[in-house]
Amino acid sequence: MIHITEDCLGDFGFRVVWKVRPHWADVWVYEITSREDGTPGFDRRGARSLPDPVNDIADAEVYLKGYIKWDGCSELDQGCPHWCGPTFFKQHIALLEWLYRRAQELMEAGNWSPWDE
Repeated sequence: MIHITEDCLGDFGFRVVWKVRPHWADVWVYEITSREDGTPGFDRRGARSLPDPVNDIADAEVYLKGYIKWDGCSELDQGCPHWCGPTFFKQHIALLEWLYRRAQELMEAGNWSPWDE
């Protein structure tokens, strides 16, 4: 199993943590909601009011978690989703596309083309 942490979709995109097996990729996603001196900030887990940024994902609210399998099957839990308009919904769709593509790149057995090109 390999562990990978990477950012995607720009300065105010997402931090993604992977645990990858040959046929399966577990994923945890954290939304980057602020930047100070180039350091990303995340919403604090359980914060009653925002903004309340933290720099360590150990203290951050999980945006999405779940898994993606080699054959494209997945379970991705986002709890109670909230988007502040179409721009944020489009960013969520871009994240899903990125997650599927990246999972297939990371898995040894990845062979499913998740998006029509």
